[in-house]
Amino acid sequence: MKQLSMRDIRTAMSDMLVPTVQNFTEEELFSADFWADLQMDERKILCLTSNLENTYHIKIPGLVIESIQMKNTVGTFLSAINQHLIDLDEN
Repeated sequence: MKQLSMRDIRTAMSDMLVPTVQNFTEEELFSADFWADLQMDERKILCLTSNLENTYHIKIPGLVIESIQMKNTVGTFLSAINQHLIDLDEN
């Protein structure tokens, strides 16, 4: 299964009209904090998750969203999604 990229995340955020997403380079977006840098609360993160699921026809489990509780960054979120996709491929 294809893994997601920062471009996929950026596109989903742009579709959601997250106004600040275009101000970040790929590296900056990877380390951007959802709340502090992108002004995205839990509701918007859930919407982002739903958009990614619908666009890429994948199911993102709640554990992925929980993974960002310790480090609330886009990179943590993307890494958790991709690890989930790798785990699916291996099973």
